[in-house]
Amino acid sequence: MNLLINFHELEAMILEKTKQSVTFRYVDDKTIALGKEIKVLFSKKMVEVRLEVEKIEGTDLFLAYHAGLGLELMAKGMMVFLKDELGGIVEDKGGQTLLVHLDNVEKLKKPLASVDISCVSFNPQAVNVEFSLKK
Repeated sequence: MNLLINFHELEAMILEKTKQSVTFRYVDDKTIALGKEIKVLFSKKMVEVRLEVEKIEGTDLFLAYHAGLGLELMAKGMMVFLKDELGGIVEDKGGQTLLVHLDNVEKLKKPLASVDISCVSFNPQAVNVEFSLKK
């Protein structure tokens, strides 16, 4: 079975929880870019961090994150922000790896109790979660 979670829904959930606006952009089936507009001196700049699915273990999603040259410090700051604002959901594992505890997302707790996730991938508009019902 497949479940599609639209990027706009994810952006709205993050805005509701953190009061911060972020954007998701499709890169390929295993990678998305997470963007946040930041102030740099007297202007605003969009900073993006690429998030790539490494593996899924149970309800834990491991993501590698990559920032462009010169943006690594800003990317680290964005990861600290996410960890602080989404405490219990996002954990920095070091070595540019994030652990997302999907079962700590309030809206996913009940559905995840009934399914086993086999794959997480992306399409241009959404996150695709493949799963099977628990036996």
